[in-house]
Amino acid sequence: IHHNPDRPVLAIEGSEVVGWHCRRSGGGALFADGADLARQLTDLRDHPGRAAEMAARGRDYVVREYSWPAVLDRIEADLDTFTEAGR
Repeated sequence: IHHNPDRPVLAIEGSEVVGWHCRRSGGGALFADGADLARQLTDLRDHPGRAAEMAARGRDYVVREYSWPAVLDRIEADLDTFTEAGR
């Protein structure tokens, strides 16, 4: 799967994980079926500012939560908690 950072994510409903990330980030929308997907695409086409804002929120979310520094900071914090609990 490739995500262009200048485009929002459109994902099919049904995946709790993908839905959670879309809702949490504000960088994507879910669709239920082909007609719903068509409506989403038309809406984003007709409102490019909305699409750009959604894409920016998704990009910011990924950098904030899943860049190496963010992930390593969480791992280090978890290790600190783990080692302190074992003392």
